[in-house]
Formats: sequence, structure tokens, C-alpha cells
Amino acid sequence: MPVIELGMLIALVNRRDRLHEISRKLFKKIIGGELKNVVIPTSALLEYELILKSRGYRVLYENMQYP
Repeated sequence: MPVIELGMLIALVNRRDRLHEISRKLFKKIIGGELKNVVIPTSALLEYELILKSRGYRVLYENMQYP
């Protein structure tokens, strides 16, 4: 079961990140169904949320889906 950590989340949204292209390709595979049973730990999501909030972004959860 593949696990997505904080670094891949940040790389996905930050075009200047050295892992951006790798992360973009990884998420395309997930969306396309090529990679299945992918897990993003709650700790990575919480860290990401804290980073966004510390930079003044507002985090919305309207479209979140939980298993």
C-alpha cells in the first residue's frame, strides 16, 4: 500500500519544488487508477493544514470524502 507523505503534498502544489514533476506524475497515476489503495496519513494532512494556516490560507473541508 503506497503512502503519500507531506513532502509529496507540498511538491504537488509548489512548482519550484525539486520533486514537483515527480509528485505531479504520481498523483496523475492515482487519479487515473494506475495506483490503488494509496494512503495519506492523517499526520501529513494535519501538518499540511498547519503550514497553510501559518501562511494565511483558509482550509475548507466541504468536499472531503472519508472511507
